[in-house]
Amino acid sequence: MKKILPFDASLEIPYSHHENWDGSGYPQGLKAEQIPIEARVFRLVETWNLMQVNLPYRPKHSRDETIEFIRQQAGKLFDPRVVQVWLELIAEGVL
Repeated sequence: MKKILPFDASLEIPYSHHENWDGSGYPQGLKAEQIPIEARVFRLVETWNLMQVNLPYRPKHSRDETIEFIRQQAGKLFDPRVVQVWLELIAEGVL
């Protein structure tokens, strides 16, 4: 039996967070449930954070624009269930 080190699961995040729910991501071309849940959550959180700040190549997006983008990308870039929970947390005022 393979011994799992404490940091093994955390390596899935940097390696898999550019995988897209629809299979169009990289580097492994994973799709849907093949993508580790930690990476699916991180993908959404990273997108949220990057859209909410000014970057050298573009101004930040409004909160409403960011929410709409995430909603539109459910089932494409993002796991629809992760998006649903994220939107519920926003509606509840947690985020």
